[in-house]
Amino acid sequence: MNLTIKEILEATKGTFVQGDQKTLVKTLSIDSRTIKPKDLYLPLTGENFNGHDFIIEAIEKKASGIIIEKSWSASNIQEIEKKYPNLNIIEVVDTLQALQNLGHFKYRRVSPKIIGITGSVGKTTTKDMISQVLGEDFSILNTKGNFNNEVGLPLTLLNLEKEHEVAVLEMGMSNLGEIQRLVEIVPPNIAVITNIGSAHIQNLKSKENILKAKMEIAGDLQKGDTLLLNGDDPLLWSIRNLDAEYEKVYYGIHKRNDFYPAKIIEEENGSIFYVEIDGETKIFELGIPGKHQITNALAAIWIGNYYNIEPETLQRGLKKVLISDMRFETHEISGAKIINDAYNASPESMEASIAVVENMKNYRRILVLGDVLELGDYSEEGHRKVGAFLSKGNFHRLITKGEDSKWIGLEAINKGFPSEKVHHVDSNEKAAELLDSWLSPKDLVLIKGSRGMKMEEIIEYIKRGRQVNA
Repeated sequence: MNLTIKEILEATKGTFVQGDQKTLVKTLSIDSRTIKPKDLYLPLTGENFNGHDFIIEAIEKKASGIIIEKSWSASNIQEIEKKYPNLNIIEVVDTLQALQNLGHFKYRRVSPKIIGITGSVGKTTTKDMISQVLGEDFSILNTKGNFNNEVGLPLTLLNLEKEHEVAVLEMGMSNLGEIQRLVEIVPPNIAVITNIGSAHIQNLKSKENILKAKMEIAGDLQKGDTLLLNGDDPLLWSIRNLDAEYEKVYYGIHKRNDFYPAKIIEEENGSIFYVEIDGETKIFELGIPGKHQITNALAAIWIGNYYNIEPETLQRGLKKVLISDMRFETHEISGAKIINDAYNASPESMEASIAVVENMKNYRRILVLGDVLELGDYSEEGHRKVGAFLSKGNFHRLITKGEDSKWIGLEAINKGFPSEKVHHVDSNEKAAELLDSWLSPKDLVLIKGSRGMKMEEIIEYIKRGRQVNA
């Protein structure tokens, strides 16, 4: 963090209780379990926890100071002041607000260009691609892991240093108003919306409301800023005539977009595509399979070109993009290729992954699909949509695991997929037993489901069983 107590007071609009305002704080921690000597401890509160309960633990671990809520300190502060006279103590009304104010303060101090990214599917991969491309010419900071919410975003901003020229930030949401708050903390210069899917439809009830929530990322865009939209998405395309003082740019596979590939060559482990940049056709290679990944790459290429990065440098950055854990992660078991795409799922992302597998013609293809969670009343419709989609492909077997995933198989059968090829199970272990009994060299298996389904366990069960029987 590299801020003095005096600067932290200014940022948080807090009240100084005791300590030395010249103390330099390098690191802020919100978790007493991982706190290190000289860290500043900021306890957060929630429905089922209160970080203030662990203040003494943080102090005993040699924290240099604490930021506490006035409502808590009223009955507790005197004892702490007496016992720890050298401890830096700041009081605030709300520690979450204080954290967000600190993030905003650090952003204002460094003033980097901000790329904000949201969308139902593809946020992380698009963020990674943009980061790699811009990182070839600029010093960048980007979102790590799932630090894309009201807590994670300001924590990310605290890592900003004076050398950072660009910050590439994911902005997630589960309800209306959440992205609006993130934009208040750090307003983007370029905002990207990757698509409008059914993730969080349980809370928001309709895709139109999801669109409204995602569009909050454009709430602070000014003249000279840009909103970059995936024009292959019907709902995003529907707002193309929306009046705004900022520039709207559409990217995607479809030739109706402002920025699209003139030609695509799909291969098993990636793709080659041609894009016109400044009147010249440039060739790009991507080491990740799937047309949806080309779409993500187009956003990165457009932004890189906007910041005057040469096409050859853009290509160099794209070549460095690596798939995150459990996002199309490939395993080999006895000559079979198993794709672990179990980080998370929505009906739209399932369809995209199925389309990639369908394009891999040299294999006997098997699908293992789990429940897509948090769909609410849309669950049956969303799962049936996946079943209808896969029924058009040529797959050897389909295993569905969970509860609502049964609708995938039922709809696939309704659309003509052979019923004898469909199997529904209620556990990862049973899915693994079935899959293991069929698995042979030259098989290609896709495993995908929501994070809560822990579908990656299927691979571990098979590996473990084969080691025992070896």
